[in-house]
Amino acid sequence: RGIEEEEKKQNQKATEWMLANINSDRIDIHSGRFVAERTKKAQSTVIHRLQSFLSDNHLEDTFKTFADADFANKYMKWCYEKKNYKENTIYLTYQILKAQLNAAKKSGFNIDDTYYKELRGKCKDVDNIYLTEREIEAIYKLDIPHLKKEGLIDEKSTMEQTRDLFIVGCYTGLRRSDLNKLNDGIWNLSEDKNTVSIVAEKTKKRVVIPLHPYVRAIYYKYNGILPKLGDKYNTNVHLKNLARLAGINEIVSKTENRGGKVTTLKHQKYDLVSFHTARRSFATNMVLKGVPTLAIRQLTGHTNEQTFRKYVKVTPEQYAKLFGFSPIV
Repeated sequence: RGIEEEEKKQNQKATEWMLANINSDRIDIHSGRFVAERTKKAQSTVIHRLQSFLSDNHLEDTFKTFADADFANKYMKWCYEKKNYKENTIYLTYQILKAQLNAAKKSGFNIDDTYYKELRGKCKDVDNIYLTEREIEAIYKLDIPHLKKEGLIDEKSTMEQTRDLFIVGCYTGLRRSDLNKLNDGIWNLSEDKNTVSIVAEKTKKRVVIPLHPYVRAIYYKYNGILPKLGDKYNTNVHLKNLARLAGINEIVSKTENRGGKVTTLKHQKYDLVSFHTARRSFATNMVLKGVPTLAIRQLTGHTNEQTFRKYVKVTPEQYAKLFGFSPIV
C-alpha cells in the first residue's frame, strides 16, 4: 500500500499539486502568518498560466517538465510569440514556480533542481510615474461639483470620493487595502499628536502616520467616516480623468519589453496615473524632502531597502540637489 501511495503521488499532475498546495492553510515561514487569500489568488493565476503553456505546447504536466533544461526557452518563446507578455510577467512566473518546486521537493517528489534554480525570479524595475506635490494639489483643488454642472463629470459619478481617497494615499503611503481600513484606525487630531494609527493588512504591523493638512481636511469633510474605494478598474479610470482635468498632461516616455521587443512609448502623464501612483508619489516626495528612507519605510511597511527603491522615482539630478551645496564665490 505504501508503494502504491508513493507511485500515485509521483504520478500526480504537477500543476494540480501546486494549486492544492497554494490553496491549503499554510503559514509563510518568513512572516509567521497564514498566507492571505489575495496572495493565493495571484499565485493560482500563475499556475493556470502554466497549464495553458503545457496545453498549447503538448507537454506533460509533470515536475520533470518544469525542471527540464529547455523549459525556460520554451516558456519564454510561448510568452513572447503566443501571448505577447511583458518581460516581468515571465519573471513573476519563475518566482512563484521556483517556490512551488522547492515545496514539492521538500514534500518528497523526485525533482532535479539543477536547472530550475537558475530561473530568474526578480522582476526588473520599470518606468513608472509619480506625481509632484504641485500636481497632487491640482487634483485636490478640482471643483468637482462645478465640473458636474459643466457636464465634464457624470452627475452620478463617485469620482469625488475616489479623488479624496487618492489624496489620502498620496500623503500616507498606505496600500489600497489599508485605505479601506482607515475608519478602523485611531485618529489623534490633537496639535501635539496629529496622527492616524492602523494595523497594515499585508504586514500586520502597526503604523503611525503624521497627518498632512489635506488628510485632516478630508477626514473632517466626511465627519470622520471616510468612503470606501470602488472596484480597481473604475477607480483607475476616475484617476486618469481627474489627472486630465487637473492639467497633468506632460508627455512622458515609458520603456517596456513586451513580446521580446523593447520599445519606448510616449504617453500623456494622466494616462499612466493609477491608485498605486499615490504610494509611489508618497515615497518619492518624502525622499525629495530629505526624510530618511528608514523613517519612510516605517510608514510604507517596506522591510527591504531594495524593494523600497523601486518605488522611489528620483533622478540623479534630484538626488544631487538634496545635498544643497552652494557655489563658492
